[in-house]
Amino acid sequence: MKKIISLFAVIAITVLSAAATFAAEPELGAEELIREAFQNFSTNVDTVKMNMDMTVSIRPPAEFEDEAIDFDIALSGAVDSTDVENPRLSLLIDLAADIAEIGPQVAKGEIRMENELVYVMLSEISDFGGEVPTAMTDPYIGQWWIIPIPEGALTDFGTLTPADLAAQEEKVNEIIGRTDFFKDLEYIGSEKVSGVDTWHYSGNLNNDGIISFIYEVYTEFEDSTPTEAEVAELEEALEMLDFAVDVWIGQDDIILRRVLGTANVVIPENEGGGEVDMEFDLTYSALNEPVDIEIPEDATEIDLSALTEDLSPRVPFPDVAGQEYEEAIEFVYLRGVVDGYPDGTYKPDKQINRAEFTKIIVEAVYPGQATGSNCFPDVKEEWFAPYVCFAAEKGIIDGYPDGTFRPADYVNYVESLKIIMEAFGFEAVEDGAAWYAPYLEEAKAWGIHIQGSENAELISRGKMAELIMRTTAGN
Repeated sequence: MKKIISLFAVIAITVLSAAATFAAEPELGAEELIREAFQNFSTNVDTVKMNMDMTVSIRPPAEFEDEAIDFDIALSGAVDSTDVENPRLSLLIDLAADIAEIGPQVAKGEIRMENELVYVMLSEISDFGGEVPTAMTDPYIGQWWIIPIPEGALTDFGTLTPADLAAQEEKVNEIIGRTDFFKDLEYIGSEKVSGVDTWHYSGNLNNDGIISFIYEVYTEFEDSTPTEAEVAELEEALEMLDFAVDVWIGQDDIILRRVLGTANVVIPENEGGGEVDMEFDLTYSALNEPVDIEIPEDATEIDLSALTEDLSPRVPFPDVAGQEYEEAIEFVYLRGVVDGYPDGTYKPDKQINRAEFTKIIVEAVYPGQATGSNCFPDVKEEWFAPYVCFAAEKGIIDGYPDGTFRPADYVNYVESLKIIMEAFGFEAVEDGAAWYAPYLEEAKAWGIHIQGSENAELISRGKMAELIMRTTAGN
């Protein structure tokens, strides 16, 4: 008899478990249920633990495939907003990046916050191809630092009383309560999230709802309405976005417990082209349970001015410090685009010839790819031949009507614009004006043009560095 009872018990447990898994959809409609879940999370949750895993894949156009980047980001921590005037935060950050040009990179650390003070500990960080020099980061690894909040940054927030904050929260919740953030919602079933019974829904982002929410919040708290141009810009951005989402809602408390999002952004060719894929998985647990956020007692306030001094000078050229284009020269040097002369100087005011300029541009855009020789009567097997021939094959440079390249001729300002912009994929459209007109106009549109430059001005090594920095940043 005991065996029979045990058998029925096992069967009953199995049936009940299956029934829970395939529980009927709640009576409340999906849109209304999810709105309520967001509202309840905002209103009723004071303390929470959270974990998020995110992957981001950035794929530029085919001609810039060597600039592809993949990110894996893991965040975990806790928030305590019981005291609205003194929220507390603890957050572990683990970032891994695979950058095509420089390989795997990492950044790991922790952030804590209390009493309007931010505490930071950096445990590991790569140099990201020279963008984050070890000379800057090494002294700060493995210990806690206090980051001072700039004076005035919290002025507006600081003037708000708890009553003001409560009123703002109530108003935001009102707007949430009438906004449908998702569409095409489908009930998947009943599942457990961190030991809690939840209802699982899947759907897609509702662009109209997002725009409506932002519009209402902006109007309510900025005392103005977004301009037509701002709304159009937001609509255009959302049109590029394909966002699928899954949400899990607690059955007992109607509170958000988990969000899984998958997004794809296709950038139009007229805006540079490329594609971005992103996926994130955010889970909430231990709602309204005590959280332990320990504030470091041995933290040292970081001296931002000393940090700046640590970075200067970062180039070994004695003739660059204080020079007009110092920042740009540092930029191209740290990326291995340019070198100095045998005497250790950079010679920022020295004019640059066509051979030198072509080499530098090719190395800036196509590092390590230059090959070729004997492409012009005056370009044979010289040191610059691979760069000139590679650039000619790519359509970056042309020869003169007599068929020569004239590598020793100096480069003027508009010639340098043409070479740089051709290297970055700009195609000029002849309009009957001077040959350089479309390059000059586009340079102004890109923010590359250096004010005060004359068209026929022979370009210096300093100004060349400035043009490369502006173009690289603009792209």
